[in-house]
Amino acid sequence: SAGDDMMLQLYDFEKHEVLLVKDLGLEASAIAFSPDGNLLAIGLVNGVLLVLDSQIQKPTFGTFHETYLMPRFDVLMCPKEAKSAILGVEFSGSGEMLAVSFDNEPDSVAQRV
Repeated sequence: SAGDDMMLQLYDFEKHEVLLVKDLGLEASAIAFSPDGNLLAIGLVNGVLLVLDSQIQKPTFGTFHETYLMPRFDVLMCPKEAKSAILGVEFSGSGEMLAVSFDNEPDSVAQRV
């Protein structure tokens, strides 16, 4: 989740616990995972779009009590800020395109990721 508290939080719903917290520095206004879960797009109130690496990696050893490495949420792409807040972000079905909608701007952006 992400929102007015300026924090990105990743939850484990089965264990009912917070797994990871990252300070975004600004309020998030939109958020979406890519279809494969490897990218996380976050729109901020100042018009900045963050595209983060959200891939969860699985160690190659054993299958008994498998553990997974948490994503680091490294910033992969961060275009310059726009004139208004981002209202929505959405990946295409293939995950190759990302649509971004801005508040009070006639042109939304679609960009290949």
